[in-house]
Amino acid sequence: KEILPYPSALSQSHPSFQYFQGLLYFLQACFDTYFNKKSTREICFNWSLHADKLIESAYSMAGIATSEITIFAMGKLGAKELNLSSDVDLIITSNSLPDAETLKKVNLFTKLLTESAIKSAA
Repeated sequence: KEILPYPSALSQSHPSFQYFQGLLYFLQACFDTYFNKKSTREICFNWSLHADKLIESAYSMAGIATSEITIFAMGKLGAKELNLSSDVDLIITSNSLPDAETLKKVNLFTKLLTESAIKSAA
């Protein structure tokens, strides 16, 4: 019996989708490292791109694209030098004071990323 569904059977809106995506990206980075398939710079760059994809997915799922919110990646992610032990630093800004609906979207965005990170670390 399967405990978790296979990733291809999931829609992007399924709660486990980001978990599986993160796991696959992590395994690819581990494989590339262990078998010396790519340079450290390439692995960090690809890991950063994969993190961007997960962030974009959460951004879309939370509906932030319809609001006046801007998100900046800082640190290693912003420089595309994220490694397997890096944290992700994001700054969320708005031109004006966000309304209650926008705050709900930002909270959902944060929750999606946090739950994905917690599952990936487990």
